[in-house]
Amino acid sequence: MLIWIGVIIVSLTVIFIILMFSKITVHIHYFHDGDNDELKIKGVLWWIIRYTFRVPVIAVDDETPTIVMEEKTGFSASNEKETKEKVSIHDILYDMRQFERFLKHVFGFHTIVRHFLSRVWVKKLTWKSVIGTTDAALSGSISGLIWAVKGNVTGLIGNYFRVKCLPDLQVQPVFNMAVSRTEFYCMISFRIGHAMLAAIKVFRHWRKGQPYFPEKSNDQRRDMNV
Repeated sequence: MLIWIGVIIVSLTVIFIILMFSKITVHIHYFHDGDNDELKIKGVLWWIIRYTFRVPVIAVDDETPTIVMEEKTGFSASNEKETKEKVSIHDILYDMRQFERFLKHVFGFHTIVRHFLSRVWVKKLTWKSVIGTTDAALSGSISGLIWAVKGNVTGLIGNYFRVKCLPDLQVQPVFNMAVSRTEFYCMISFRIGHAMLAAIKVFRHWRKGQPYFPEKSNDQRRDMNV
């Protein structure tokens, strides 16, 4: 009996150590073309375990001032779970207030996150956009603004992450028609051990801060399953 207990303990220890040193690869893909939007985030572990979070539809509700999102999550396309959710400006403001309270009670949160992000590798980064209006001068101005935004975002990524690739940034202005299309793809990877260590640090500081999160009132809750 003691032998079996020892075998189980050793096996669990070995699995835990392997898991700590294993890398997760996360693929982030966002596509926008006119009224069509899609956000897809896929996590891959050991080239076998795959989990996908997909938001194929992001649209503005015609009846209420909310954004409607259809979400699909699952380990494969055959067992994806689909949900619909409405997000209003009140939900966004509520989440922002909650996050602000969270930051106040977790001392050093920025340092913890920055330390973790410094161990995240960016293996691929592409961001291509096509923008145009019927006014050629306006199209040129908007294209310059988009270049500035992309440059700043790429600079922030370079400051916080370990960038292992040369970012592929493109902006194509169109001077004779209205068009809005962009595609963003980023592949990052990190060790599970680093993520767990960061989570433990956040939890430890969160407990010390004794945070207070009031319950949502009925009128603040998001409408689920539209």
